[in-house]
Amino acid sequence: MTVDLETVVWLDFAPWYESVADGVTRRVSAAVGDPLLGREAAAEAFARAYERWPRVAIMDSPEGWVYRVAVNICRRSWRHRMLESRALARMLPVTFVDIGDHHHDDVYRACRRLPPRMRTAIRLRYWDDLTEHQVAERMGISQGTVSALLSTGRARLRRALGSDPTGPGGHR
Repeated sequence: MTVDLETVVWLDFAPWYESVADGVTRRVSAAVGDPLLGREAAAEAFARAYERWPRVAIMDSPEGWVYRVAVNICRRSWRHRMLESRALARMLPVTFVDIGDHHHDDVYRACRRLPPRMRTAIRLRYWDDLTEHQVAERMGISQGTVSALLSTGRARLRRALGSDPTGPGGHR
């Protein structure tokens, strides 16, 4: 009877896996604070260990290697989710943010007459209290463009509300 290399690897891997899998899975789940993610990451790490078993088996701590790989899988997952959420935030049509439906308020009515990009910059900066840098990131434009939109928007609002010292009846 001949035995192939894969069978030899499995015969060596299987008892080791049975002896350490539960403990590693519990430690990974505790480390990442999410039992489901911990189980999935540990399973993936054990699969990678099996693929590389001849190398992993001779390490000082194959169990430690699997744990580290599983934690790195979780980190990579978190990083991808964070990058996706940032990209999604940039892609959302923020340039058409509505100021609100407060028809009784002169300020809101004046804001609603501003161009959409200007209205959005005003909304994000003064209603949502974001910095100019954060507004630029959210809108996907330069900080200089945000500054210009805000400056022009404030001037238009002053004129619309009759409080512009350089407009009709005003002096500087």
